[in-house]
Amino acid sequence: GVDVKPSEVAVTVGAKAAVFMGMLSLLEPGDEVILPDPGYPLYESVARFVGARPIYLKLHSGNGYKVRYEEVERLVSEKTRMIVLNYPENPVGTTIDKGDVEAIVELACRKGIVVLSDEIYDRFVYEGSHFSTIQVNEWRDCVYYVNGFSKTFGMTGWRLGYVVTNSALLEKLSVVANNMYSCPPTFAQIAAARALRHGLGWFRSILEGYRRRRDLMYERLSRIPGVKVRKPEGAFYMFPDFSEVIREKGLKSERELADRLLYEKGVVALPGTAFPKDGGVGHLRFSFAVDEDSIERGISRIVEWLHAI
Repeated sequence: GVDVKPSEVAVTVGAKAAVFMGMLSLLEPGDEVILPDPGYPLYESVARFVGARPIYLKLHSGNGYKVRYEEVERLVSEKTRMIVLNYPENPVGTTIDKGDVEAIVELACRKGIVVLSDEIYDRFVYEGSHFSTIQVNEWRDCVYYVNGFSKTFGMTGWRLGYVVTNSALLEKLSVVANNMYSCPPTFAQIAAARALRHGLGWFRSILEGYRRRRDLMYERLSRIPGVKVRKPEGAFYMFPDFSEVIREKGLKSERELADRLLYEKGVVALPGTAFPKDGGVGHLRFSFAVDEDSIERGISRIVEWLHAI
């Protein structure tokens, strides 16, 4: 369990609003924000919106696409105000090892840096278990933890998230929240409270279904010549490297590949450069939050299209 008091929790209109309010409240123009690349584009977008400078932590095959303490430490400067963690990570699906989480939080607390930790996929872990930033003893000194109900509880359109951080900061955030949206919708809060009372025993079978779909997508993509794919440890995305295919087929970029798969074969994938800089060059992001038949048909269409061009 985790020692969290009610005064240290705030319900928000989705996890994205929680991230936005945290960055808006804690960053000043010129501050540096360490964030993963590839990574969820919201973090870079909001950092630039408030005038902060993104410092990219490159996730690549050499570091197993994982956030490592040593690489974070090398990026820290006198201007660093925030370290953004997202794990399991969107789009690559990696987790962060317990030792790295503890070391990053300790470093941040010691240097007066905020760790904004987006753990929205914490229940979608297929190997091992999730170790949260708020399991570190010093979390109240520097952690701004974000989660929500969209993923685990399937309440995406209900827009309900929450923040866990020290109570002094929450008092300041309440001013921002009150002027942004007054309060999260009451009916969504009632539904979420009911969901929490049911516990999470039911989720085991859901997770097993995602594991099967992950394994199926991985196996099918691995068969495509020229495609490099790694099996994600968590979340529900796969981020295969199509660089060799793009070169061999004379395509301009991963964006052209994604567009042509969509318009010519009806297969939806996001170009890797949407996440948000260079780390996704040559990649596509697929979601396995669909049924197994859709995965089979989608990858079959990709194979057919590649053979035809």
